[in-house]
Amino acid sequence: MKSLLVIIAAFSSQALAAQFFPALVASGGVGNANITPSVALNKTTCYAPCAIFADATGTTSTATARPFHDIRYKWDSGEETGTTWDYGTGVNNDRDVGEGPIWQHTFATAGTYSLCMTAQDNTGDDTPVCNTITVSSADSHFPTTSTYCISKSGSFTGCPSGATQVTDAGGDADAFINSRMGSGRRFLFKADETYLASTVITITSNDVMVAAYGSGAQPSVTATTRLYGVFQPDADNVTITGIDMSGGVSSFTNTDSVAIYPAGTFQEFLAYKNTIRDSEFLFKITSGENGGDGTYVFLVDNAMTGGWETGADGGSAIFMSPVHKFAAVGNLIDRDGLHEHGVRTQLCQYCFFNNNTIQDIAATKALLTIRGLDGGVSYS
Repeated sequence: MKSLLVIIAAFSSQALAAQFFPALVASGGVGNANITPSVALNKTTCYAPCAIFADATGTTSTATARPFHDIRYKWDSGEETGTTWDYGTGVNNDRDVGEGPIWQHTFATAGTYSLCMTAQDNTGDDTPVCNTITVSSADSHFPTTSTYCISKSGSFTGCPSGATQVTDAGGDADAFINSRMGSGRRFLFKADETYLASTVITITSNDVMVAAYGSGAQPSVTATTRLYGVFQPDADNVTITGIDMSGGVSSFTNTDSVAIYPAGTFQEFLAYKNTIRDSEFLFKITSGENGGDGTYVFLVDNAMTGGWETGADGGSAIFMSPVHKFAAVGNLIDRDGLHEHGVRTQLCQYCFFNNNTIQDIAATKALLTIRGLDGGVSYS
């Protein structure tokens, strides 16, 4: 078994910061006269789970010409959950704090938080730069008139009061979502039940959540044929959380199957606390399908496991080409010795890897491969 327990990497440049992080910038700080701190965030208002991408590469210092490398950046989310990481060499380390010129944090619960960055050079700390993050609950964000619950057994305990209840003994997952797609909608599967997808579940509307309700094991959604994306987000602000999804490896020849395949012009996608398994690619973005500049991808606290037939080749657990702003945090990636690389990114500009365990990749392949631009294009 090959194993890489933690990967922490950041690729960026100050010149790119204004282009790729135009939304929200806080600056200031007077504790260290050498440092002019700057923090850019993808957003400050959201619903839980809320993924924040924080960029401090605009920070400058008169003490160094290489602030990205020479300054120590310390982050505190303000969430104070008291929880620790499950994977990586940072196991048991505090989830709510971190370091580096870019950082990612996912707020798990509603509340108002003060997310702070403190920059430090060899002369001492600067005054923290703080942003207020306002996180609402999913129940308050999505009205009950836009919430849909499905159950094979007709049990709706835990479904939000007033939500539309759908009983489907056959458990047709793609029909449940595709026929009701619309902006600002939430689709909830009954925990401890199994569902099937015979066609791609295509999320074509903005501000959509797919999640679970009730108690018990994660609801499972399994492909009944080869699908290029059991779930295919093709919109802005899409979240999938608490779902066990499978490419259906045991039931058919699974060449070129993908569990999650963001496509088209999507802008922000979060996969949080899912089980993603048994596909050639567990998560894939291909050239021209990532929405261009301003795209954010977050893979947080997922168990990404398994593959297709023994002896098969091709298919990284995570494959992205290109990607502008990407974070893989707290994931388990275990491919049972099959397929290609654990994580393969191409044209990666702002990428953050932290507290992941990547193991049991095919013997001749890489646990992690990060590739830049080619063809003589300048890249920094």
